Amino acid sequence: MVKKENVLDIVNSFFDKIGFQSTESKIYTLLIEKKRSLSIREISEELGLSVRTVRERVRVLCKKSLLKREIVEKKWLEYRYRAKSPKEVWTIIKKRMENAIDEIDTEIDRTKDEVEGAVK
Repeated sequence: MVKKENVLDIVNSFFDKIGFQSTESKIYTLLIEKKRSLSIREISEELGLSVRTVRERVRVLCKKSLLKREIVEKKWLEYRYRAKSPKEVWTIIKKRMENAIDEIDTEIDRTKDEVEGAVK
């Protein structure tokens, strides 16, 4: 069985290789380790980062579908964030990579046909 630390190391290494910022990796790792949802302020305090930085990076992670946003009703509405599992994240990233490769293949085929047509 693979240890949780090894999985997180693999995920963080992969994030680094595909261009994620270290702050995004830190936020994702924190949320996985906490096993519960956290507010922007809680993430900020845990990581020693500004609220603004955390808000920006969380927005990016949500847009990439790596975090789930939950609405908590207290006396006010509060957003809390939870990390999707590494397996879910891997499935999302793998699907996006497959789609990107398909788009590139299509573009190469189209360009090849145009070049061959111009040469004839």
